[in-house]
Amino acid sequence: MKKYLFFIAVVAVLFTAAIWIGCSDSDSEFSPTSSTEPDVSTYFPLKAGTSTQFIEVNNTTNDTCYHWFTIGSPVVSGSRLVYRWIDENSNRPAFVDTGFLFYDNEAIYYFESPYETPEKLLTAPFQVGSVWLRYNASEIQLDYDNYIDIFADYTNDKDVDDGVLGGYNDGDPTQDDGVIAGKCFPTIGANYFRISAFENITLNNGNDFEGCLKIENNVSGALNYYWYSPGVGLVKYMIGVDSVSYPEGKIAGQIVLSKSSH
Repeated sequence: MKKYLFFIAVVAVLFTAAIWIGCSDSDSEFSPTSSTEPDVSTYFPLKAGTSTQFIEVNNTTNDTCYHWFTIGSPVVSGSRLVYRWIDENSNRPAFVDTGFLFYDNEAIYYFESPYETPEKLLTAPFQVGSVWLRYNASEIQLDYDNYIDIFADYTNDKDVDDGVLGGYNDGDPTQDDGVIAGKCFPTIGANYFRISAFENITLNNGNDFEGCLKIENNVSGALNYYWYSPGVGLVKYMIGVDSVSYPEGKIAGQIVLSKSSH
């Protein structure tokens, strides 16, 4: 009888444990204090067809524009599988600018030309204080091959005419490279990123995002901030934050709409 009762007790314990284990994956969510290290796709999912609309305010000119950022279908560039990052700007309705994103070794990278050094946007470990280089390149290489500080400056040249069809910013609009255009992704400033906080934020339209990864770097004595929400990606950015002159940044963007296509 004792053996029988012991057997029933063991079965009950195992059954309870099985239920708890079976439900734990689906019921748990990542938070900065959880013991499970998130994948980079947690903060920047690459799902083809996803579009996010941003309202962007230039506080130096009081101008407002809208961006549609769309993740396009994957393509092969060199030996990499990359996803197109498509930027449609309401101020330039006749043009569609394109960059590319890819995952590699717990990081996500961005580039606009196969000749560029890819920019590391995010990388593990996702801990406050973590720092990494945006570009693994010398300053001379960055000056000539990458857009670092011209997201909002459409007058700068990327390079001399290099004959790359569809390339950005090769001076003469009559040449193969087309008209001058700014960088498609709103990261600028010094050649580093730092995780400064995990934050819950409320945007101007009232939308709340919890557990956002807050990234920062500096530019000309001011700071740039970028917020990435779990499961969504980039939801807010503030460029050129100066507590005296531009407490909300010279340029500020916030997500206002997200959908699978538009």
